[in-house]
Amino acid sequence: MQCNAAEVVPIYFTVSSLAQYTWLAHADSSDATWSTKTLYMASGGSGEFGFASSDSSTDKLTNVWWTYGRYVMAEVSDANFFAEPIAGVAGWYTLSWGVSASTGTDKTLVTLRTVAPSTDSVLA
Repeated sequence: MQCNAAEVVPIYFTVSSLAQYTWLAHADSSDATWSTKTLYMASGGSGEFGFASSDSSTDKLTNVWWTYGRYVMAEVSDANFFAEPIAGVAGWYTLSWGVSASTGTDKTLVTLRTVAPSTDSVLA
């Protein structure tokens, strides 16, 4: 995610009661100006991740999140994930995604497995 938040507060996630693979982020702070938002990745491979005020937007993929042990998975066909350094912030990266395999000069392809781990010891 990009480091451009208007407000930084601790959050926790729950699964939506309306859609099994939709995650809701809840502000875990009385200082927050919001209470619940939906985790999304923009459709069409635009690279954007974020939190939306509702899960009904057609340009946001919200019903794609699930877990396997302690791993977070996103179920999106032909998705390639990239890490790119944030200018002026050492050690911080943006995570983006797209349907193109080209990485560009500043981007590092992040390889995600398409099969489950073969043993439970990988998840420990």
